[in-house]
Amino acid sequence: MDIEPRVRIKVIILFAFVFKLREAFKKGFIVTKRAKKALPSRKKAQLGERVKLIRSVIREVAGYAPYEKRMMEILKGGGNNPSKRAWRLAKKRLGTHVRAKRKVVEMGDVIASTKKAEAAVKAAAAAAKKA
Repeated sequence: MDIEPRVRIKVIILFAFVFKLREAFKKGFIVTKRAKKALPSRKKAQLGERVKLIRSVIREVAGYAPYEKRMMEILKGGGNNPSKRAWRLAKKRLGTHVRAKRKVVEMGDVIASTKKAEAAVKAAAAAAKKA
């Protein structure tokens, strides 16, 4: 028995409506919903405080890898589509599209934070000069 696609869609909409209606009428045995425990898989990609601290210390001590320095120079330098050139370099070094995109964003953030810090130092120097 093969149902025509238009009829199938109408049947699906009807079923959805009926189930929503049943929910709206609060029919059935009333139960209290339990709070579900968070699964470990849901926490997988979140960066913990300890790991974040350790990584920042290592970054401070070791600095940036040569390819990261080159990427920052490409992003700072401009030229023809610097983000694409940086992305291509990162993809070549890291191997995957997603890792490369993440690394380019990270290097862009580093450049922005250094510029922000330099601007703050300049502003403090100008304020000290006025005073």
